Amino acid sequence: MRKNTVPPLAENKVGNLVDFSTAHYSHSGESTSGIDLEDLVAKIGEALEEMKEHCAMKVVFDTGEAWKKKKEYINLVKNDDIDKYVCTSWCRFPFYEANFGWGKPSWVSFVPVPVDNITNLMDKRDGNGIEAWVNLRQKKMALFESNEELLAYASLNPKVTY
Repeated sequence: MRKNTVPPLAENKVGNLVDFSTAHYSHSGESTSGIDLEDLVAKIGEALEEMKEHCAMKVVFDTGEAWKKKKEYINLVKNDDIDKYVCTSWCRFPFYEANFGWGKPSWVSFVPVPVDNITNLMDKRDGNGIEAWVNLRQKKMALFESNEELLAYASLNPKVTY
């Protein structure tokens, strides 16, 4: 988002810039085989592009508008009538470059929050891949961890190498 603001934020700016993007998708049935993944990915991509365009149009940050958007997001999260899946990316943050006097970290992790269906993406230490920290209820996690398509591309609980 930093590169999409007008004017672009300097690389050495400190602070958080947060925005929310939602993609609505529905399918019928209990089975995940009914999900059109290509359509789902396209909807997520469209929502992210819309967020980027909105961010690029703003020259001055409007706290009233930001609070309104955050309240909409909170209401969505509180709605128990729909399944929600949250994904956040910490990729490209220089976590492995931090040195507080005892050297750079061997491994950076994400502390799960008590929220179901959240995924946090982080770059691997060597920069060659991404770690996905996934928080699901036990039943959904069992399905997730046994998904053959996922296992073709991912390692569950990989070893940490120094």
